[in-house]
Amino acid sequence: MFRLKILNFSVLEILPALLDKSKTQIIRKSWKEWNLQDCMISENGVIPLEPRFKVGEEVKILWKNKSKFEWFCRYCGGGINAKIKTLYGEKVFETSGLHTCGKKPEIDINVVAEHFINKVPFQSDVFNKHLGNVKITEVFKIEVKYDKKKLEKLTINTEELRFKSWQEKVDWVEDLAKRDGFRDDQKIKVEHSGYMLSPNTATQKMFKTLDKMYDLKQAREFWVTRFKWK
Repeated sequence: MFRLKILNFSVLEILPALLDKSKTQIIRKSWKEWNLQDCMISENGVIPLEPRFKVGEEVKILWKNKSKFEWFCRYCGGGINAKIKTLYGEKVFETSGLHTCGKKPEIDINVVAEHFINKVPFQSDVFNKHLGNVKITEVFKIEVKYDKKKLEKLTINTEELRFKSWQEKVDWVEDLAKRDGFRDDQKIKVEHSGYMLSPNTATQKMFKTLDKMYDLKQAREFWVTRFKWK
């Protein structure tokens, strides 16, 4: 039987965008550091990576795939001791009762049982680790550089931006961040010498996250993979 590839997530900041399915994109590095097991090495000390997914592929989206839990809290992303079992030929929801976390004091998991057994629509405080499946629609490469010492200036280069105006580039980068699941707290402040971002915009959150993970003082290339929820 054909098994779908898995795309796993565990970062709490993008969980809301996964749950409401507004996240339609991932950004992954297009290189790996050279080590002794590699036979070839590029001039800059890294080896290029091909994109993991291809256009047209169907992919399974999971939350904390390696966790022993099947159900999770939508507020803290933590696992909940609950599962559906078959008892005397009928499906029942077995749970420890209440889940307590710092994000929400108490979650009544019994409402989940009503949904799955009686198929009652609801906005649950609990979600299953299998968030759904997606179809890959677009794969392309971007180059990113971020210099937080120079008025938070940042640059993104890709073929699509080559002939766009400055404002079109700003809008494109903002759209890139929001497709990835980042959200605005404040609006972008536009400056004549570029654009300076307040700390809580979607764009700034995206760049700070990438910089923390990969150190963007020097330009780095990433694969952008976009998808549509099925």
